[in-house]
Amino acid sequence: MDGLLDTRTGSFVTTVSGRRFFPLDPRVEDICINDIAHSLARQCRYNGHVRAGHYSVAEHSVLCSLVVDEEIALQALLHDAAEAYIGDLVRPMKVLPELRAVWTPIEEGVERVISERFGLPFPWHPDVKRADNAVLAREILEIRPATPWAHECAELPADVEVTGWQPGYAEWKFLKRFNELCRP
Repeated sequence: MDGLLDTRTGSFVTTVSGRRFFPLDPRVEDICINDIAHSLARQCRYNGHVRAGHYSVAEHSVLCSLVVDEEIALQALLHDAAEAYIGDLVRPMKVLPELRAVWTPIEEGVERVISERFGLPFPWHPDVKRADNAVLAREILEIRPATPWAHECAELPADVEVTGWQPGYAEWKFLKRFNELCRP
């Protein structure tokens, strides 16, 4: 639907393409892969607390897509795509029951619409979470300061190289990977 004809009311996010995204009323037609790639490439993981100059959600997502079977690689690439529209909460906040009760339905609503937009099942395949944690384990070793929980990750570190792509490059790599995975 044309954003100018949209009759929804309430708070919305204006994306880089000019779309209006309503977090409490997400719709399939609001989802744009270019908006996702652009935003995720500019969002730093761990709220920016990394030893790399910039380590984006887009780079993390590409790496996750490389460590799973090809048939679920698109799910892995898009597993954090909701963050392009609603951002993310740091883990210590996300686990608080009071916030979780409000945040989880919003986040899952956006994830569900994204999965529908790209013809994917929801919830994501369980191996996507395992890949996410394996890449997380690699990130802990390479770009995170030492923390008490750093050695408690349930997965072995993924065999990937975390390099800290610049935003423009991360956006390009994300879209390149998306196009590879969407090829017939």
